[in-house]
Amino acid sequence: MKNRELKIATATTRTSSRWANTHTTLQDLTAKAYDPTTINLTQTEYQKLPKSEKDKHKDVGGFVAGHLKHGRRRKGHILTRSFITLDLDSIPQNIDLPGNLADTVPYAWLAHTTLSHTTDSPRWRIWVWLQRDVTADEYCAVARRVAQDINPGLAWFDPTTFEPERFFYWPATLTDGDYQSHVSSKKDALNPDDYLDRYDTWQDVTTWPGITPDDAEAYETKGKLDDPRDKPGMLGAFNRAYTIPKAIKAFLHEVYKPGTTTSRYTYTGGTSSNGLIIYNGGYYAYSQHATDPAADGHSHSAFDLVRIHKYGDLDTDTPAGTPANKHPSYLAMMEFANNDPGTRTENAKQTAEKINDVFQPITQTEAPTTKETTEDPKKEETVSDPYAWLQELETQKDGAFKDTIGNFELILTHDPRFNHIAWNSHANRLEVQDPQALPWKQVSPGWTDNDEAQLKIHIARTYQGLYAPTKMNDALLATATARAFHPVRDYFNHLPPWDGTPRLDTLLIDTLGADDTDYTRAVTRKTFVAAHRRTFWPGTKFDQVLTLVGPQGAGKSTIFNRMADPWFSDSLTITDMKDKTAAEKLAGNLIVELSELAGMRKAEAEPVKGFISRTEDKYRPAYGRNVHTYPRQGIIVGSTNADEGFLRDTTGNRRWWPVHVTGQGWLGNPHTLDQNTIDQLWAEARTRDHEGEKLYLTGDLLHAAEHIQAESVEADDRVGIVQEYLDKTLPDNWDMLPLGVRRIWLDEETLPEQYRQVGTKTGFSQRVNVSKIEIWAECFGRDPENMRKIDAYEITAIIGQIDGWEDSGVQRRLPIYGKQRIFQRVEMRMNVPA
Repeated sequence: MKNRELKIATATTRTSSRWANTHTTLQDLTAKAYDPTTINLTQTEYQKLPKSEKDKHKDVGGFVAGHLKHGRRRKGHILTRSFITLDLDSIPQNIDLPGNLADTVPYAWLAHTTLSHTTDSPRWRIWVWLQRDVTADEYCAVARRVAQDINPGLAWFDPTTFEPERFFYWPATLTDGDYQSHVSSKKDALNPDDYLDRYDTWQDVTTWPGITPDDAEAYETKGKLDDPRDKPGMLGAFNRAYTIPKAIKAFLHEVYKPGTTTSRYTYTGGTSSNGLIIYNGGYYAYSQHATDPAADGHSHSAFDLVRIHKYGDLDTDTPAGTPANKHPSYLAMMEFANNDPGTRTENAKQTAEKINDVFQPITQTEAPTTKETTEDPKKEETVSDPYAWLQELETQKDGAFKDTIGNFELILTHDPRFNHIAWNSHANRLEVQDPQALPWKQVSPGWTDNDEAQLKIHIARTYQGLYAPTKMNDALLATATARAFHPVRDYFNHLPPWDGTPRLDTLLIDTLGADDTDYTRAVTRKTFVAAHRRTFWPGTKFDQVLTLVGPQGAGKSTIFNRMADPWFSDSLTITDMKDKTAAEKLAGNLIVELSELAGMRKAEAEPVKGFISRTEDKYRPAYGRNVHTYPRQGIIVGSTNADEGFLRDTTGNRRWWPVHVTGQGWLGNPHTLDQNTIDQLWAEARTRDHEGEKLYLTGDLLHAAEHIQAESVEADDRVGIVQEYLDKTLPDNWDMLPLGVRRIWLDEETLPEQYRQVGTKTGFSQRVNVSKIEIWAECFGRDPENMRKIDAYEITAIIGQIDGWEDSGVQRRLPIYGKQRIFQRVEMRMNVPA
């Protein structure tokens, strides 16, 4: 047959928004079929994958057998089709498709198997070559007639295979796939005009094979479709106001014209007729017109049909995966419906019935069982009307509800959509205990400005425009407080009894590979007992921070997360402690992690110590009018990757309980902890708490902690330099020497000639006291005027790491430097004059 140039549009993936219009030949396409892409999976591996993963592996790029307008693969954008592509996914196992085609088909064709093809479930693709390009409408008519000749009932074919914009993946196979390809190129290409002539009027869609008056229901039956009139808001109101024929008459009379029957319309922008099918009482339509934007393989309500034709072009650049209700066309149509008098009238009628629709009286069988009826079945049942409260709402003369705080309190107390809004006593904020009960979808858990706005809107919609934000907020706070709950206490109170098996002490040992010592066991136990105690006794004194020290990925944060989820946060930082941010981050959490402590400066140490030592926080919450006091109901823990120490201050480290971990516990990483084990760990903590566990260390445990805390002080490379400086003997006339001469002595242990005979003393002695400025200027050789506060902090930390020296607590006037705070050698402690 003639090797004519064929038009195709290609893309590297099925999700491409732009397709490249190009040209190819029969020989090139045949070569593609003979040399399929091999996917590095076996049939067994492939079949085990979920559909989403299968789709990824199948996506080796593909083509549409024609050119696309603006490179967009969508309805109405087919410029021309060059050959036919058919998808056969339902072939009986005993059918020899290539042989069948060779015996019955009088034109040239190519057939190949798909990636999912197996002997038990054969799947084929057929390409049929045409003598000329065809339009989109011609393509549908010809393709259906070709399919009918192959399988008269069309049962072998995917129902959507006749769509002209349908794309095909390039041929592909698995490593052990049963891939086959067959070509019949010695016959002539199919003449589309011969097949169109087989129709009396090929443009009449009702005459096409596979199209019946009920064809739409072959794709989406009445049983699968919701009643569009039941859709919420203005969408449902529009569909109640307009059937498909009414909507066409009112808004789309230039897009569709009546067909040959009352259930058929013709799309005026195409060449075929009778392609729009009306069914389901006139509330749904299905289009078979190849060029109709609504012919997308789905049925449409009046709302969607009008949306597609009036605003469908707005969705051209909408990213894939955008929710339907976020599409520009949907938003524009919603605005159109809101301004449409017919829709507004229908919605107003619905609003008048809304209160009765929301509050259906409880029937006798639905009445809640009371203690009295349970104990005395012979007693006459009396069921009060659960919605009698509606009669208590104050109304104006015209029947509208008054905007009184009493009305808002009644609504927020009794309306079943709103009476799940309660005060979370652990997080100190409003929350929704049953989000499904709300008439809106929350954008995030808890209670946000969006929720408040939605509440105002829904009260106004249901209760005849009732709107008074300040009164509503006061009533909301009062009613929510009356329903206050504490999720962590609820969890602890519903724990099973402890089974007696000790787990808590060795939690870090078993899961993170911590050393099995009495110290590790004690600090682990006391930390979790403290969390339990603060839950029930907020403000309990506990200013220790269990700090896990170990490599990244060891599971340090994970163990705390697993134990406290969903009341865990790792967002606390040292910077947060400068204002109320840190206190706000504690709210609603049982365990809060202060991570990456390495490099904590001396200047930061004091605020950190002060913060973790507090038992309560005082601040005015965001949008609040008053300052509140919040006793702490959770604990602070720490983590760091610094294996060479993380503490900078040599004093005040008693608050830190470092525990070194490796992440190599015999029990496995913290992810292996199941909920039953976690429940038992907390049940044990509860038992230890009730037994009176002390939350501090004493005796040998305290000494062990001090030793580990000392080892956790961050190493400073200058310690050795300062140590040598402090141990160097000094001339007896040291106080009389200028700074430059002192530096000469420290470097060379000699004095210039003119300073050797100064004074009457000629011996040498060991230094007994020192100041920070002396170390800065003499030991480090820096300008005294350039010493910053942070430098002084660091020198204090260095001295604290040198044995035999302590802060005297007094100041002394020194030659050169003036009045300075003095550190003194411990073994030569003396009264240092002020």
